[in-house]
Amino acid sequence: LAVYRLGCYPEERAQVLNIYCQRTSLLRVIVLCAITPVPAFVLAIILEILPLRDPSEGWKANYVVWIRL
Repeated sequence: LAVYRLGCYPEERAQVLNIYCQRTSLLRVIVLCAITPVPAFVLAIILEILPLRDPSEGWKANYVVWIRL
């Protein structure tokens, strides 16, 4: 959730969050918290699996470095 207006949290958003917390089951919250970081972890693992070439071969041979940036 975005916090803006010099760190002030709008009352409407706080009310909506409170209503969501009251209506949502604990299981759903746990599942969402567990699943949310999965895409970022998968992308990080894929980037780590890509092989890097010897830097002396030049930037054209090391295109993976540019992907990792």
